[in-house]
Amino acid sequence: MRLFLSYPEAAAAGPERVGGKAWNLARLSVWGFPVPRGLAVERTMYRDILAHPPIKAMVEKVGGLDLEAVVGDGAAPLLDDLRAAISTTALEPHLCDELDGALNEAGLADEPVAVRSSASGEDGARHAFAGIHESFLNLRGTEQIADAILQCFASLWTVQALAYRRRLGISDSEIDGAVLICAMIRAEGQDEPVVAGVTFTADPKDGRRDTFVVEAVQGLGDKLVSGQVKPETLRARFARRGFPSPESKVLPREALHELLVQCNRVHWACSDGETPQDIEWAWDGKTIFILQARPITSLPHRTFPEIADQVAIWTNANFKEVLSGIMSPMGWSVVPQTAAETFFDLHHIAGYREPEGMQIVRRFDGRAYVDAAIIQFSAYDAFGILPDETNRTFGGFQPEIGLPETGTKRRGRSPRQILHLTRIMKALSRGRKSLPKLLERMEERALARSREDLSHLSRADLLAQALSLSEPEWQPPFMLANAMGSTWLGIARQVGKKRLSASDFDALVGGLMAARGGVVSADHAYELQDIRSRFVPGSPDYDSAITGWNEKYGHRGFNEFDIASPRWCETPDQVQTMAEGLEAGATNPATAQAARSRAEAMLRSLPFLFRRIVAYAIDRAAEGFRIREQAKSCLVATVGISRLIVLEWGRRLATDNRIADRDDAFFLTFADLWAWANGHWDGDGAQHIVAARKAQLAAWKVAPEPADVILEKAEGLETFSTSVPAFQGNRLQGSGVSQGQARGPAGKLHSPSSAAKLKSGDILVARSTDPSWTPLFLRASGIVVEIGGYLSHGAIVAREFGLPAVVNVPGCFEAIPDGAELFVNGSLGLIEIGRAPPQGGETIG
Repeated sequence: MRLFLSYPEAAAAGPERVGGKAWNLARLSVWGFPVPRGLAVERTMYRDILAHPPIKAMVEKVGGLDLEAVVGDGAAPLLDDLRAAISTTALEPHLCDELDGALNEAGLADEPVAVRSSASGEDGARHAFAGIHESFLNLRGTEQIADAILQCFASLWTVQALAYRRRLGISDSEIDGAVLICAMIRAEGQDEPVVAGVTFTADPKDGRRDTFVVEAVQGLGDKLVSGQVKPETLRARFARRGFPSPESKVLPREALHELLVQCNRVHWACSDGETPQDIEWAWDGKTIFILQARPITSLPHRTFPEIADQVAIWTNANFKEVLSGIMSPMGWSVVPQTAAETFFDLHHIAGYREPEGMQIVRRFDGRAYVDAAIIQFSAYDAFGILPDETNRTFGGFQPEIGLPETGTKRRGRSPRQILHLTRIMKALSRGRKSLPKLLERMEERALARSREDLSHLSRADLLAQALSLSEPEWQPPFMLANAMGSTWLGIARQVGKKRLSASDFDALVGGLMAARGGVVSADHAYELQDIRSRFVPGSPDYDSAITGWNEKYGHRGFNEFDIASPRWCETPDQVQTMAEGLEAGATNPATAQAARSRAEAMLRSLPFLFRRIVAYAIDRAAEGFRIREQAKSCLVATVGISRLIVLEWGRRLATDNRIADRDDAFFLTFADLWAWANGHWDGDGAQHIVAARKAQLAAWKVAPEPADVILEKAEGLETFSTSVPAFQGNRLQGSGVSQGQARGPAGKLHSPSSAAKLKSGDILVARSTDPSWTPLFLRASGIVVEIGGYLSHGAIVAREFGLPAVVNVPGCFEAIPDGAELFVNGSLGLIEIGRAPPQGGETIG
């Protein structure tokens, strides 16, 4: 077995064999980052030394020392003897020869090098061991380097190192010695770099996720680590439009920009953008070199001060219909910052300001989650909306936060909250008139941009195109559009509960919202159904109609918020598949109109003034939901432009043989695109990044899906149990979001790509849905969705179709047998499981 490994060998060996420090630097080298030449010393050498009988006996004796004994005076002589025995071990001649050969292969035989400890567990996600183990600088030749390797091994047995392990409960056998050997970075004609330092990709003091902190000193970074020199400290606020670089006294502007771009890329390369990194670097006057990357192990949790003592509540509710499944690395890489910049848009309109730099979203095993604690508290603090109301609207099974004592019971809103709501109502009134035309113009502009030829653009221009999509003219006021329907629905609910039960009111709302028309995510299904009913597939008229449909709706697709997902205009076969079976669908405009008529009859039975107020509020709510779906379509059109930019980038990388296929670019991230466009990366190593991320994606796909709700506490993560369905006999209780009753066989689908399985009249059962599921709704006689809320896309479309629907039923997807007879009551939110009927189901008035 080779004990001295090249970077590619060390990257393949993993952190267990070469330690976190060497493994991280080796991976970065393979991935095309500028790192110093180097090699890794594998742990077997350390294990063999500790197996020498005299050393083994001392190690066993040290193993019996507890923390009190370690920090007492008696342990020092024993540890001194152990370190001396390790550091004076005579290496066998073949090891010296192998080291000499490895140094020559790495181009380090006559170069000054650093020899740094890379013990297992060091520079990991749980423990840093920062400053615990030894490093040695400016060494030359096999003899000096071999001696330093032994000194690094010995440093695992200082009082400091042993006490650190005892305090953290780490056994001595868990830590193996490994070593990183790398060239010293030197400016031309000097023995040290021009500038060196460390960059944190989040603020380690307050936990701000939108801030990079740079500490820099002239010369060796060791001066910073040892505290010999006070560093220059800079803070750069990261935004989708770029880094507004601060002024530096030691780094030129271009070098500082390169540093920030490279560190952002390291942040995404090493942790999927999830775990902020502590990055050591050096500048030789020409290039920024990455010397080390490790997770920041103790980052403060940044949230509202009022709930700082409570857990973060990570939920996938609502996200499953927008960011469904496992997004591509490229698709996900723009989500955290986009969420941070847009989530509080509505609050800002109201004049409310949240603590900046909070982590709003994250991933678990590749799936997207949002912090419901932040959502609940911001809704209460800004607008007086209680957590249970937020949960009902948002959907999901997450618990409620604890409110400050004054907020546990509704005693009327404060003047500040009333002011915020007044501002929102004014904005909604203006938006009702202006948003539809604004969104129409934005979508037209987006579709026109999508037809432009990108092949002639320079790298910088291609990046500028991508960055421009975060400017206001390309970003619809989605949160305002999102609030229009929910606000008026809330008003209607407040009025309606004075005379109607909750179930009767929901039935009335569901019916009155049916057959409204103009809901873009429902219209595309109706129009496809109409094409299928009027034309023979394969005929010229049919093909012409499908072409026209694609010109109107082809910017959408399955998992459409992930730019890696093809649009319908790219996949005509998917459109053909969706059209199949729609002609004889169980749901059509006539069934929707029948549901509307029943609700109107119910409305006429109510007192005149009461029904006028309720009808007005519901009309406004329906109008708001139409605008919401229009805004979503507009956003998707913008995502489609981003997709074309990435495909053009992928085409160029494939032409340069950096990746095998242009679509492999979706396994890179926006940080990679940024570095490439700025000339700080030429694409070298891209194929290795792609391979690593494909392997990660494959592992996520076969692993069990994480829980729907995960609580993050100071001591770690904890699953919040929600997946056990609450059976009452053969009944399940959920939330009714669209009135009516239906009976039919359960048609369980994991994704709309298996549409052929769903037969006309089946009850569609899904974990979650997005707009690409809409054509399937027309085949179904009822809908059951495990996660969702009253304002979810599926609920809005089900009401437009007059289709009975129940959502937010924990564990129902696993609990309901495929093909079993279901009775769905969308008014009461009830599902009854029985035996399958002999043929298709029915919608019951």
